[in-house]
Amino acid sequence: MDINRYQEITTAFGGTEAQLGPPIEDAIIVMGMMFEENDKDGRPLYSCTLLPDVDVTFYEWQITGAADILIKTFGEIPLPAEHLADEDVAYYHNLLRGYALGGHITTDQTGLGKTIQTLLALAFVVKFRPFTDKDGLPSFKPIFLNVPKQVVEQWALEIKRRWGRIFNLVISFGVRELWQTTLQNEVVPSAKVVDRFSAGGAAMSLPARFERVLDQSDELAGRTIWLTSYDTHSARCLSVAPMPAEGDDSNNSVAIEEENGDVNGKAGYLVYDSHCGDWFRLGIFDEAHRLRNPNTQGHFAMTALKLEFHWLLTASPVVNSPAVSILPSTGFAYR
Repeated sequence: MDINRYQEITTAFGGTEAQLGPPIEDAIIVMGMMFEENDKDGRPLYSCTLLPDVDVTFYEWQITGAADILIKTFGEIPLPAEHLADEDVAYYHNLLRGYALGGHITTDQTGLGKTIQTLLALAFVVKFRPFTDKDGLPSFKPIFLNVPKQVVEQWALEIKRRWGRIFNLVISFGVRELWQTTLQNEVVPSAKVVDRFSAGGAAMSLPARFERVLDQSDELAGRTIWLTSYDTHSARCLSVAPMPAEGDDSNNSVAIEEENGDVNGKAGYLVYDSHCGDWFRLGIFDEAHRLRNPNTQGHFAMTALKLEFHWLLTASPVVNSPAVSILPSTGFAYR
């Protein structure tokens, strides 16, 4: 491994309780944090004055970690104009500007609260980072959140119970136990429903309570989190077909090619695409080390999504050696 590659990896993989991102004092000022109390171990906890609808307190490393996610993604921390009008806030906001990579790899130590840190950063995106289409009109797309099936309910309950006044939750997951809990109104349990939705391309194919989540002119879509598991998303939304014949341009959405594949017993090249390729703008992947192998359906399903921004969360970014890492799985790391 050359020295540049070594420095790239050690810079990306260094989150500890002491420091996850930019200087904590600067991040506290810019993100409108206010001291609330010390925990039982004497560590300070802060509330966010810019997010009065969120009843959550944050540790210093979660604040600076969220700031780092935003800076790496957009080049700056999105803020409301009235907050940025404060001279101190504007000064430190300018200091914290950075190179926009289009995404972030969160590799903090286990137990530091990557879920809370990620939702804090996401709240700033939803509240303070508007997007527009090619005509300059407001454009709203749901956030794609892909997690292991074992933690779907954990993520869902955290979002609904403590962040429910900011985020609208949709769960694309078929576990029957979730249908009978407080999450039952958020669940899309049937793969057939999603398949019809995908093939038809119209939100009207979904149950009525989900009709608005893909309407890019609807503000609700912009604050919707589409929560699913790796297995469910691959099974419901990944399509596979033989490579079109030379000169056949009928399939303009070819995403991935795999040599020596097999479709209906015929060996050759396969093409992978997604039924929901352009639904989302920002994708979040928990335990993202699952994507390190570029020859798996989970990786194909992620790559087939036409995402502008990627957030990867993992406590295991390097497996066995730096060469086997999640970095090669992401285009944004080298933009």
